[in-house]
Amino acid sequence: MMATYALKEQQFLLKRLTIALLLAFLVAATSLAIAATPTYAIAYSPPSYWAKTYGGTGDEDAFWVQQTSDRGFIVGGTTASFGVSQDCWIVKLNSDGNIQWQRAYGGDGLDYLMSMQQTADGDYIAAGGTESFGAGRRNFWVLKLDEDGEIHWQNAYGGDNIDGPASAIQQTNDGGYITGGFTYSFGDGGDLLVFKLDAVGNIEWQKNYGGTGTERRVENIRQTSDGGFILTSSTTSFTPLSSVWVLKLDEDGEIQWQKVYSDAAASIDVEDVQLTNDRGYILLAEMDVRPLDHDFWVLKLDEDGDIQWQKAYGGTGDEDAQPIRQTSDGGYIMGGSTTSFGVSGEDCWIVKLDSDGSIQWERTYGGDRDDEVISLGQTSDGGYIAAGGTESFGTEGKDFWVLRLDKEDGGIGCCIGGYLGTSSAIVTDTTVTPFDTTVTAADSEATMTPTTASGTDTSATLREQCFFKVIPPGAVAQCLTSGIGLRVHNLIVLELFIVAAVGLIFLIAAVVRRRKDQKRESP
Repeated sequence: MMATYALKEQQFLLKRLTIALLLAFLVAATSLAIAATPTYAIAYSPPSYWAKTYGGTGDEDAFWVQQTSDRGFIVGGTTASFGVSQDCWIVKLNSDGNIQWQRAYGGDGLDYLMSMQQTADGDYIAAGGTESFGAGRRNFWVLKLDEDGEIHWQNAYGGDNIDGPASAIQQTNDGGYITGGFTYSFGDGGDLLVFKLDAVGNIEWQKNYGGTGTERRVENIRQTSDGGFILTSSTTSFTPLSSVWVLKLDEDGEIQWQKVYSDAAASIDVEDVQLTNDRGYILLAEMDVRPLDHDFWVLKLDEDGDIQWQKAYGGTGDEDAQPIRQTSDGGYIMGGSTTSFGVSGEDCWIVKLDSDGSIQWERTYGGDRDDEVISLGQTSDGGYIAAGGTESFGTEGKDFWVLRLDKEDGGIGCCIGGYLGTSSAIVTDTTVTPFDTTVTAADSEATMTPTTASGTDTSATLREQCFFKVIPPGAVAQCLTSGIGLRVHNLIVLELFIVAAVGLIFLIAAVVRRRKDQKRESP
């Protein structure tokens, strides 16, 4: 009698335990199936956050990055690993930072890529400088590429001396292009040179701008809402120390207004200008507050060039400013490098500001050697993409370093590598004052020379420092950090834990209920 009862009890418990284990297996199998499925029944593509390097045995410098219409990225710069000498190098990435195609462009001399943009037709326009082609010792170089990096057309622009590189290019509302740099062939030597090109690269107009001193180059030129253009450069033509020079041009390149922004005690070198959503402008520069001690300096202007606010950001070391962009929340994101904060040497430094210039968050990125951000932008999900160069990670020498950052605080998901750091910048209100200048635009006589470079496929090494993928509910979230070997299947672990707990509770409840029934049945 007792043996029969014990057998029934064991069968009862085994049946309940089997049900709980089957339920756990089904939930885990469903999670794995969802994770392995290449498409998701949702209306968005989940983002990933990562840090990756691209390069060869020589040095590579990334000067430009932009998110593309397929949610991937285009990265451009220079390479000494591939091609004949120093060549332009372009790498197309998918949304996870994996290489889709990579090509070098150049000739027998030194060639540079400084600026790029995806065009309205889904292709690319690239600009820089060439010592392989053209009329003089160095010329502007502009290439129109298709979506796979094949060359549609290519031209050099310049005189018989040194011109360029073209440090900025933008497609204009009429389908043509505006590009700018500097020239020693025209003007007083060391002047700014701007070309307006049509859709196939023919010159529509060209002008040079300068004073009696030296203008460094056109740091950036952007088309404005009225069809004209805003450009900026550093200059020594109007002040003893380097100052910021801003010119507002009409659609034909004639000057509408021009101002210098200077400090009697500090040298200022401008790096970028962008349009803002209030029809004004935001500028990023380096202010030499002490010898070998530069700070980021941000200048907010209205549409007439009058100052709305100005601030310096830095520490006890040296900060090297590069790009600034307005963000979707009306604030700004800026980047460059710092020796004040970070791991060692020069580290990447990215700072997020609100619309009034107050810091919302700031981060450093780097290793035990020198690392820097040269280009950055906001992505379609509100996060950020940044590119520059690294000597701390990668293959050999200096490699492209591309960082895909989240929107909250510039982090990389759950990645915990030691190269992510914090900083505590000192913010200072500055008192730079503007004054008007009276330069007249001059027509230049540069020639356009068709060039004969061919795109060469390259074989860069990709190294991953960190990768984190955001996955829809029910799938596997992955975080992989090189050197740490961490791979977390956190949702499956959580689901198994929950199912096991529920199964155990269910089993205990069944046993308790069984005991109560037995007591009621006993005499």
